[in-house]
Amino acid sequence: MDANVGRVLNPSAAAKRPLLAGDGLRTRATLAITVCSALFIVVLGVSAYWDPTIRELHLFEALPYVVAAVLCLRRNRFGYALGFVSGAFWLSMSGWRTTFVRNGFELLAAGQFRSP
Repeated sequence: MDANVGRVLNPSAAAKRPLLAGDGLRTRATLAITVCSALFIVVLGVSAYWDPTIRELHLFEALPYVVAAVLCLRRNRFGYALGFVSGAFWLSMSGWRTTFVRNGFELLAAGQFRSP
């Protein structure tokens, strides 16, 4: 039996790969996903610091991005899907289901900046 066939059929073989194994575009994309996830989590933390009423929301919003970043570093396909679906879900919730984002842009456009 070919060693590569065993890796395809054995899902635990993918979990044994070292972090960032490989090279080229896939590694750069994985690093970009991880860095963007980390930056977004920092932004969520800062906004939760400024507005304590949404801390629980931001905690639960950040969890999928933490999991997605870790899974992407392990090059697990579920991590890429989780990151995409989480982003699409939260963007749709904040953009179309509530006026939170729209109100924020309107305040910025009007020049109404308030300190936290």
